[in-house]
Amino acid sequence: MSCLFCDIVEGTAASVLPENRILATSESFVVKPGLGPIAPGYVLVCSRRHVASMSLLNDAELRELDVVVRVMSFRLVAMYGERIVRFEHGTCSDTHAGSCIDHAHLHLMPVPVAIGIDLALDEPHRRVRSFGGLQARIGNGGSYLAFADNADDYRVYEVSHSLPSQFVRRKVASALGDPDVWDWAVFPFRDRVTQFVNEYEAAAAAYGWTAPIDGSAADDPKRVAASGSTKGAAKSRGALAAVYPVSGSLELRARLGSVDFPT
Repeated sequence: MSCLFCDIVEGTAASVLPENRILATSESFVVKPGLGPIAPGYVLVCSRRHVASMSLLNDAELRELDVVVRVMSFRLVAMYGERIVRFEHGTCSDTHAGSCIDHAHLHLMPVPVAIGIDLALDEPHRRVRSFGGLQARIGNGGSYLAFADNADDYRVYEVSHSLPSQFVRRKVASALGDPDVWDWAVFPFRDRVTQFVNEYEAAAAAYGWTAPIDGSAADDPKRVAASGSTKGAAKSRGALAAVYPVSGSLELRARLGSVDFPT
C-alpha cells in the first residue's frame, strides 16, 4: 500500500513540493517541513521505518528520536526565539488519536503562547521525560496522544475513543487566534512552507548546521550560548537580520538565555 511519508523518506515523492524537502536526517529519522504551518518553523520528524506510531519503535530508535528532537528544537529556537510545542497522535489500533497519516511522525511547532493549559482532555494521562520512556506507558499497543509544551515532560494520554482529526492543530490554531486554519489539507500554506525552507537553509549555512544530525558543536546549546554562535559569530546583526527576516533576528545568545530546551 502506498505511503506518502515512505515516499518522502525514500526520495521518490514529488521534489517540486516544498513540504517534501528533507531538512535533517539521522539513521532512523528524517525531518521535513510540515504542510499547513499555523506558525513559522513547523516541522515533522518522521521514522524511516513504516510503523504506525513512535511507540512501536525499538529502544535504540526512541533514544535516537530524543536526540533528533533536542537538536531540531535548538535550531528552531535559534531561528524564531519561541517555545516549542511537541506532539504525536499515536494511532496503534482502530481507535484513532487524531492522526491523518498512519506513518509515525512527531510534530514540532514554535509558538509564542502556552498551549498546554488549553489541551483539555477527559482521558487519564501519565508523564514521561522523553520518548525513551514511552513504551512503558503504552504497553498495551493502544492509541495515545503525546504532548509537551516547551521544556515540559510529555503528557501521554491513552485515547479510548477517536479524537477529531488534527486535534492538537485545532487547539494551536485557536490559541493563536486563527481557529479556522487548523486543517493542513484545506490551508496548506505552501508559500509559507517555501519561505521557511529558504530561512532554514540560510540559517544552516550561517550556523554550520549539517543535514545529518551528528552531535556537532553547532548543535550544542551550551557551547553555542558560551561562544555566541559558531559560523554565525562572524556575521553582524545586520547580516543576521537578512538571514531571519520573519523572526526579527535576535542574537542567538539572547534567545538561548530565554528559552528552555527539552532534555
